[in-house]
Amino acid sequence: MFKEERCSEILRLLRENGFLTVDYLSEKLHYSPATIRRDLVYLARKGSIEKSYGGAAIADIDKRHVLPYAMRKQSFTQEKKKIASLAATLIDENQVVFIDGSTTAAGIIDYIDPRRNITVVTINLENCIKLRERGIRGFCTGGEISSSTPSLSGRLTCDMLSRINMDIMFFASKSLSADGVISEYSESVMSAVTAAMENSSKKVYLTDSSKVGTSSMFNLCTLSDIDTVVSDKDISKKFRQKFKNVTFLF
Repeated sequence: MFKEERCSEILRLLRENGFLTVDYLSEKLHYSPATIRRDLVYLARKGSIEKSYGGAAIADIDKRHVLPYAMRKQSFTQEKKKIASLAATLIDENQVVFIDGSTTAAGIIDYIDPRRNITVVTINLENCIKLRERGIRGFCTGGEISSSTPSLSGRLTCDMLSRINMDIMFFASKSLSADGVISEYSESVMSAVTAAMENSSKKVYLTDSSKVGTSSMFNLCTLSDIDTVVSDKDISKKFRQKFKNVTFLF
């Protein structure tokens, strides 16, 4: 496949999917990541696409577009690993831990020691499988099965979360505004996290630095409601003066 043919195929895939990672394109087109990156640079210079860290999107894509769950799993993977490993250090022995349905929080399970008698509550079906494989005690809420993500939602989800006392909760969101408002694109996601917050002693918010300064449709809470923020970079200088109650890990 010549360069122009390859670039045409990249554009076709981006139009169909909205956003794709370099790794996905490399696997799909059977070319090295380095070749794909060069193609993306070429297309970006032509104004056909918008490059972002780890992938690209068609230039005129709606900024509010929400990536499919499978695509989100492949984006910002190194940042998510760093955030998950830091977050896991906040968990003590014998604790009950809530992990939301986000791809960022899911990585925490990889860093939990099964010998520490930790119980995990989650709304994510993939998390349940991983908990079983690692020998970690876990509970999955009931609720409606989504067609687009492995997370459960709805009244049954919130009802179960309201019945469980959790020592610490971990959640992520799509956006963190410049004035410290945490927001989400989905009302169902917001409802489940809110229910968990009400019954959790310690609240930990996970965000990679690319989300800072953005906003989504549904306001979930503000940093004043959070105990700890874990990020891939130091974002504390943006919020330290206004939110003195928050501990920042990076």
